[in-house]
Amino acid sequence: RYSTPDGEITNGANPNGSTDNVAGILGDTENVAVLMPHPERVALADIGPTDGRGILAGFGATTVAP
Repeated sequence: RYSTPDGEITNGANPNGSTDNVAGILGDTENVAVLMPHPERVALADIGPTDGRGILAGFGATTVAP
């Protein structure tokens, strides 16, 4: 959930107005994750900041091929 740096859930911390400040959803069997923030937009140094690189690396490290 979107929150302040102190962990407080507030309307001001919610950049897109999502219900209950939801930023992402993880499926019951944990095989599907959906994120509202787009970490891929901030993962390539050639086009901008790389703040999203850690999130994408974490997904890659936990992905298991079928």
